[in-house]
Amino acid sequence: MLALGSDAPVARLDPWLTMSAATTRSSLDGRAPWHPEQALTREQSLSASTRRRRRIRAWDAADIAVLDGDPLTVPDAVFAQMPVAATLVAGRFTHRGQGI
Repeated sequence: MLALGSDAPVARLDPWLTMSAATTRSSLDGRAPWHPEQALTREQSLSASTRRRRRIRAWDAADIAVLDGDPLTVPDAVFAQMPVAATLVAGRFTHRGQGI
């Protein structure tokens, strides 16, 4: 099983940057991809960042992020800084964007 993480505190603790780097194999500064043959798909990067969980079921721990877009279809630049509409920890809102 593949698991993605970060090099925090050396690098920012940002799952979207981690997944973006894994899928594009490049940095945000526009340089050419580094070993593009090692790129993951979006599905693989999301799976590796969520302990392979894709669905929420009754009685699951409710630490979730509600996104403003579909991480499988947004452009690479949006994916790298994916907007979060809301977050819940232990089933309670800890962040609510506008309209939520």
